[in-house]
Amino acid sequence: VNVSFEQAFPARITLALSDLLGRRVHTHDAGEMSEGRHELLLSTRDVAPGMYMLDITRDGKRYRQATVRVIR
Repeated sequence: VNVSFEQAFPARITLALSDLLGRRVHTHDAGEMSEGRHELLLSTRDVAPGMYMLDITRDGKRYRQATVRVIR
């Protein structure tokens, strides 16, 4: 899954996929990222097909980014 986002200031970034019941199924710690536009690739290789919620956490504050459909 390609994830694009923009930051107004440097922050520590974590991407997370959760199932529709809110259970976290995959997490990617991207580390400290500079301000500006970013694009990350989130692997879904170990995630079962289905619908998931993608969250981005910036310095501990979580933001709902999108709903993601994983297919094989």
